[in-house]
Amino acid sequence: MQVLGRSELSDYPLPVFYERLYKLVDDPSSDSIISWSKKSKSFVIRNQKKFIRRKIHSRFPFSSTFEKFISMLKYYGFSEMKRSDGLLEFGNENFVRGQPMLMKEMHLKAMMKRINKDLTVFKAQRR
Repeated sequence: MQVLGRSELSDYPLPVFYERLYKLVDDPSSDSIISWSKKSKSFVIRNQKKFIRRKIHSRFPFSSTFEKFISMLKYYGFSEMKRSDGLLEFGNENFVRGQPMLMKEMHLKAMMKRINKDLTVFKAQRR
């Protein structure tokens, strides 16, 4: 069984999910619903109801519910960050305002993590 290495994976295109999310977070007209955090290294969903109603279905048709959208975030390498104000915040060290090119590294790390997890399960099943 041949496993793809990091260099082979870097040739894969960036999934549209990253680009759509980055553009949405970076759009000042959406700031009352979703925006960059103060440190610009994560994003905050400021109005969950409006986000579900106005943004999920139009920008992320493959995430038909808010729960599926959250699952997609985790799948693509985002982590939920704890906040005391009850708002939802998600981030990744490579999801940074003004540096969209870093998302390629984020995607590679998320893919490698999934591949390693699958490989571990596969090896365990063979024993």
